[in-house]
Amino acid sequence: MFKYFKIITLLFSLGFVNHSFAHDSNIATFHIRHMADDLWVYELMTPLHGLDTSLRAAMKGDTDLANLSKESTEYKQKLISHIKSDFDVRAIEYSEDKGATKPVKLSLGKGRIKLNGHQSVFIFEIKGMPKDVMQLDFRLASMSNNDSQNNLLRLIDGQKTKKYLLNQNNDFSGQSIGFFHSVIPKTSS
Repeated sequence: MFKYFKIITLLFSLGFVNHSFAHDSNIATFHIRHMADDLWVYELMTPLHGLDTSLRAAMKGDTDLANLSKESTEYKQKLISHIKSDFDVRAIEYSEDKGATKPVKLSLGKGRIKLNGHQSVFIFEIKGMPKDVMQLDFRLASMSNNDSQNNLLRLIDGQKTKKYLLNQNNDFSGQSIGFFHSVIPKTSS
């Protein structure tokens, strides 16, 4: 497990993390990246302002939040909890027997964060991803309290990428069929 986090750290330090439009707090970039056979990561790049506004809207009754410094451990933990709660992704494993496939709700594990007003970066391990992913259903509603929010999702598997624009018009939701699976099975009519 430590080996995988070293890989993530190396990629981050070499600048392989694509940047969102850092000056526009209404745009965030998300990646679901297949790193190795059993390692998947979720990356979020966004200006801190938009994420902080979303956190404060979600936690209106939390009086402690107003007094927390953005450098404090408690603030960072609240941000991480907020990001993890907005991660709603389900995966379906490819199966010859379509009746045997059930969506698996994915979750976020350990990760790293770098807070910056210009661009903050969050990288988490994705837990629960099936071995042979046929379909992803996703709703990434981070910062959806902002009517003009646009979230750009990139699915990345080696050199292959696919992009989705998530916003109010599609309820920050989408579906990808066959992107991570090498052969799309033929459907019977």
